[in-house]
Amino acid sequence: MNSVFILINSLVISTCVCSFSDLTRENDASGAVVVDSVISKLRRSCLFDDHLLYLRRKAYVDTHDGTNPYTFVMGFQGGIWKIDVSDFNATKTERRLQTLRDQISQNFAIRWDKVAYDDLRKPLYSAIASELSAILKSGSQGIPITTEAQASFWANGTQLKEKFINETAELEKGIEFAHNVDIVFVLDSSASMSPMDLERSKQFVSTIVQGLDTDSGKVQVAVVVFSTVAYPKLALNNFYQKHALLNVIANITYTPGGTSTAAALTHVIDNVFQPANGLRPNSAKIVVLVTDGRSDDSPATVEAAGRLRYSGATITAVGVGEFLDKQELRLVVSEPQCVYTQYVSNFDTLPGVAHQTVLMASQEPVRLTPTSYMFQCGSDINLEVLPQTSGVTVEIKTFSGALAVYGSPTNSYIPSEALYEFNETALTSSPLVIHVRDTSRLLLAIRNVTSSSCTTYFAVEVKVGNHLRINDRMLCVAGGLMSDCGFDDFTSSPFIITDTPSPSIAALLPCQGADMYRAAYPGQPTRFLFCSSGKLIVVSCEQGQHFDASSYSSRPTTTATPMPQPTKRCPEHQHWSPLANRCLSSFVHDLDRNEDLDIPNPCVETGPYADLQFYEFPGDHTRYIHCDQYGDAYLKYCPKNTVWVQHSRSCAVGYIVG
Repeated sequence: MNSVFILINSLVISTCVCSFSDLTRENDASGAVVVDSVISKLRRSCLFDDHLLYLRRKAYVDTHDGTNPYTFVMGFQGGIWKIDVSDFNATKTERRLQTLRDQISQNFAIRWDKVAYDDLRKPLYSAIASELSAILKSGSQGIPITTEAQASFWANGTQLKEKFINETAELEKGIEFAHNVDIVFVLDSSASMSPMDLERSKQFVSTIVQGLDTDSGKVQVAVVVFSTVAYPKLALNNFYQKHALLNVIANITYTPGGTSTAAALTHVIDNVFQPANGLRPNSAKIVVLVTDGRSDDSPATVEAAGRLRYSGATITAVGVGEFLDKQELRLVVSEPQCVYTQYVSNFDTLPGVAHQTVLMASQEPVRLTPTSYMFQCGSDINLEVLPQTSGVTVEIKTFSGALAVYGSPTNSYIPSEALYEFNETALTSSPLVIHVRDTSRLLLAIRNVTSSSCTTYFAVEVKVGNHLRINDRMLCVAGGLMSDCGFDDFTSSPFIITDTPSPSIAALLPCQGADMYRAAYPGQPTRFLFCSSGKLIVVSCEQGQHFDASSYSSRPTTTATPMPQPTKRCPEHQHWSPLANRCLSSFVHDLDRNEDLDIPNPCVETGPYADLQFYEFPGDHTRYIHCDQYGDAYLKYCPKNTVWVQHSRSCAVGYIVG
């Protein structure tokens, strides 16, 4: 009773810090992070045909990303992209921009015809004005691709061309790769191409490799050439030194034939992206496809690309010439399609888009599928959790210090310190746990931002389904929106023993309102009571832990806080487990009816919580058996319109049973 009294006199936990921030819409916001967030927003909106490389460069050349002290001055409100008032007014009135103005209103809730010149102090508004102005000035030729051509376009007949070239070189010097990248180039060598076309493709790859951090081993490169069949030229673990990579690429020979893109992509997933050939589990896996036509078997190509994407690979494509099957390319590449497709008119202009590929590789999130990952602290790392039919649970835990986690539950932008839907902290003692209830995407930016930042490693574990554990840092996602984790989230987690305690136990803890409380469970130190939104549930501590009433959390059991040992004479239908050091049920227990079923307990009495087991329920696919961390077995029910799928250990929609 005392533990309950102490608990009620202290506010316990808040499940969510959903502090939305968007500096791209704030007056006078500046800096590289802000500019990159603007570019991320605009690129993923798919409003503009170009990849906004000129827009990124112009921000630096014009105002050093707004850090120039003359960026925001009285009487000149052009913002980071330094738009003068006449150019701005043209973007509001030119009829040929009307479709884009309508799309801007739809995507960003900005009525462009109502925007004032002073609004360009906001980075997003200044960038949109700059892009619209560039579209007007470039006319039918479009915004240039190469640095040289962009410099001429920016200088507009003045003598400032060298300024653009020099400052662009300064901006793009030494691009940092925060995490491991495994990149494979898939080059078309079919009969529709000439030997010189392949030489241009090789030059494109070599230009990209020059910008990659290969010598440190952070970036690994593989090359596959294809025509009628796939020809592996370089494996991920063949070479690290740049000069050796460039020599192999230079010696690739022309091999004409058909266009079996499917064979090439299948070779990548079955051979290149394999641990035995150098693939690393914590790397961003990127496929760069260069082709000039349509594949021999489009359905097979799309199917092979789907397998690659599902495995966590990013597919980007560069289409060359006028005979492309653009629809096929759009079905091959990753989402958003506009971000991962580039088109050039001929192979001579192909090297001009090389830097965009380097930039993409350096910023590309590591795409996570259900497994465990380890990353080194100290660098800015972007992650994307791939959606699963039954949802996922993500746990982020450091091994020293703290990490800031910025997140977005949509793929409309890559989160950062300047732009995020939520901002939380992951600690050694208190991991951040995020449960995605549906197939929403989850993008995360991991940053070291405090004096107590992580200095060693952090772990990310992704599991299919709901694996919420009651702790101080819990977030839930559904429908592309953040929300507090609620009663249904907690009670559908395998760590919950039962929905509600007995009336006598429930009477000890008044559970009212929206506050969340914890209290010790009388007589059972490995369990505790949790009050959520006016409802009381029982939670099991992890194996080897007990509930500590002083901190209101589960803590490792030590000799200083011995756990009471139960007698070895167990009740009827139970047996003694030396491993669990407790009595376990010999049968599956039905919590709703509070009775044992005539089904033997299938649980294995071993392992920590990560080894919890799930079993099919005999004769009924709408139910399943769940084993807790000690070895007790409980009957569980799948949500409506789903059935239990044993191979994925989850309830899923769309499976045919029988």
